[in-house]
Amino acid sequence: MRKNLNFPKEAKKAFFVEIEELLAFSKSKSFDVNKFCQIIFE
Repeated sequence: MRKNLNFPKEAKKAFFVEIEELLAFSKSKSFDVNKFCQIIFE
């Protein structure tokens, strides 16, 4: 079984896509992405 060595890079890319979607969502709603991210990373 081969290990996928690109997983961290792919995971990071997917994560940033999610963040971009949250930013787009936040513009249409009253939702503060910066506050949301602070909660996640505390």
